[in-house]
Amino acid sequence: MSYNYFLSKLYTYMITNYVYYGNISKINMDNLLDKIDKEFQLGAYSTKTRKAYLLYIKEYISFCKKFRFKDKQTAVEQYVLSKHEEGLAPQTINLGLYAVKFLYLRVLKDKERINIKYVKKNKKLPVVLSRKEIEKIISVTKIKSID
Repeated sequence: MSYNYFLSKLYTYMITNYVYYGNISKINMDNLLDKIDKEFQLGAYSTKTRKAYLLYIKEYISFCKKFRFKDKQTAVEQYVLSKHEEGLAPQTINLGLYAVKFLYLRVLKDKERINIKYVKKNKKLPVVLSRKEIEKIISVTKIKSID
């Protein structure tokens, strides 16, 4: 699926569903997608990042519409908490938060700071084989010589 497909789907969704942000004020949906696309171009975001951000922006808009929060901070906090409750990985939750912050700071030019820290990533140690395990693998592996 192309980036333009995602953009058109988001546009259709936003036009058919009047969305409320923060203080229940309507945002001009016609210009919002143009602003998002312009910011993507100015920031030279990759196609994968664009698709991911559009997906999370759409999800956030739907979330805000469903609960009609009275302020932006509460809306973003509850959105991030809902991602935790879904059991998503920290990197996925952070991606959603990056997208929401992008929407407010870069697209809507909202100067009010979002005071939510990013989720700490899991610290996983790499799987390392012991010398004995490596020797065992090498001894079991039969190498054919190329002559």
